Amino acid sequence: MFKKPVVVKHKRINPINADCETIILFSLFLCGIILGVFIIKNCNDDIKNALSTLLSNYITAKIECGFISCFSGVLVFLILFVVFSFLFGMCAVGTPFVWAVPVIFGVICSGYVSLMLINYGLKGLFYCILVDLLPYAITTATLVKCCCESTKLSVNLFCCIAGDNALRGRNIFKEYAINYLILCIPVIIGALISTFCFKIFQGLFIFA
Repeated sequence: MFKKPVVVKHKRINPINADCETIILFSLFLCGIILGVFIIKNCNDDIKNALSTLLSNYITAKIECGFISCFSGVLVFLILFVVFSFLFGMCAVGTPFVWAVPVIFGVICSGYVSLMLINYGLKGLFYCILVDLLPYAITTATLVKCCCESTKLSVNLFCCIAGDNALRGRNIFKEYAINYLILCIPVIIGALISTFCFKIFQGLFIFA
């Protein structure tokens, strides 16, 4: 008797459920916040003083520059994380790096707020709430969505390399770029809100 040939069928790798992925990415951001507080709390005085000097120079520069320059600086900082997420998503093995982006953003945000609290007390905390809370919240929500898009593309590219022909012929990079251009809009709005609030309320704060 002849044996039937064994046919190995390729199974497409499905991305994580969208809702589950969103929860995971938000959780990673929260982990970054906790990690940032821990780093600032436990770093030595020399590093803390150096970071405090950078913070003071940053605030002074924002006060002295005009609206457009201030807006440009804030926008570059916020959109930089979106750019990294975009680039990592175009790599077939970029998913771990994509998921590291919200962690790093959380570390920087919490480190910034912690330094404001350490150096300027409740005045610094109130400043962060008034000027930075809403823009950072908008950017975080947008960044999570960006990471979801990047994860989807990265997994799809991995599937294509693994032999899945279902996505071949589709202009997935064009769709990806269009989605990201749309997602940049909330970040721009967040930078405008941050700059607008700072210029209006900067007279309330005297950072010496």
